Amino acid sequence: MSVNGRSATSAMNDWLKRIEVSLREDDGGDTADLEFDDTGGRLYLPPVGASVSISLGGAPLFQGFTEEPDWGYARGAGRGLVVHCVAHDSRGALKDPQHWHQDGGTLEDFLRRAAQEAGISNLKVAPAFAGITRPWWSPDGAHFCQLGRRLAAELGGVFRIRGSAAIFAERGAGASVSGAALGGVVFDCDGGAVQRVRARPSSGEQSRSKVRQTWFDRKENRWRQEDVEITPLDGAPPSVAHGRYPRADADRAQRAGKGRRNEAEHKKGGAEVVSDLLVSAVIGAPAQILNARPGVDGTYTIKSVTHRLDRSGGGTSEFELARPEGDAGTDSRAKSGSGSGASQ
Repeated sequence: MSVNGRSATSAMNDWLKRIEVSLREDDGGDTADLEFDDTGGRLYLPPVGASVSISLGGAPLFQGFTEEPDWGYARGAGRGLVVHCVAHDSRGALKDPQHWHQDGGTLEDFLRRAAQEAGISNLKVAPAFAGITRPWWSPDGAHFCQLGRRLAAELGGVFRIRGSAAIFAERGAGASVSGAALGGVVFDCDGGAVQRVRARPSSGEQSRSKVRQTWFDRKENRWRQEDVEITPLDGAPPSVAHGRYPRADADRAQRAGKGRRNEAEHKKGGAEVVSDLLVSAVIGAPAQILNARPGVDGTYTIKSVTHRLDRSGGGTSEFELARPEGDAGTDSRAKSGSGSGASQ
């Protein structure tokens, strides 16, 4: 662990009681809590905005900034200090509205300028998005976080900020922002590492069979529509999800439709898994559930993870999984008997 670039591990070890690191796929979602024994009030109150880096088991997990310290006293429990950390410092230019425009250029060019305006020095954009061109770009008064969220929702991407770095990656691609495959994890319900699994491998939210986006054809001087097919849940009737806003051209309409399809695939089911501490797992990586039951077993995508390490109770990792694929979500066994509770 380091604070403001200086190692603080040895100084904290005698006082640190608990570490909790939560990592999420959305921007600004990463948080960390450090709980200390403050007997005698010996600990120095950390300043707001100090840079913090946390590694567990040799794996770098968190990079961000301290927020206000939370101190408390309880009879029988003594004095304690909790230092809450967030992925980015919102006190600076990061949350300043941006009013400028760019004629032409790529999405990467546009985001890079927006990042510089926000004080973000390191930006990476996935190859699938980097080369998108438009005749005109503008933040329209949004700050950098709002801009990233808006584009991620439109294109089916993941926008994340960690410290002074930001990424714009593909959601559900199982790859890093550079395109390299992410190493997956396996949760074996017959293995000793898995403590608990709760699954909802199919969700009613995934009920549409098509996304329809409207756009204006300036050459023909009329409105047109772009349709993108979605694979609905088994038994769902055909239905169309209409885009909320019209798009400027066919390319933007099609990309928005694909982004909506990506979101539907992400939300069609999920699971929560609690395991022994597993710090090697990465947000966006594939996760396979084995030996649970037909319809639950299959491949998912890691949406979030919370690592907890307690001096008195050991360590656990709690995963939120999304995007069921393969056999997950479908019990393909032949039915016998009658009724929803019939044996297979």
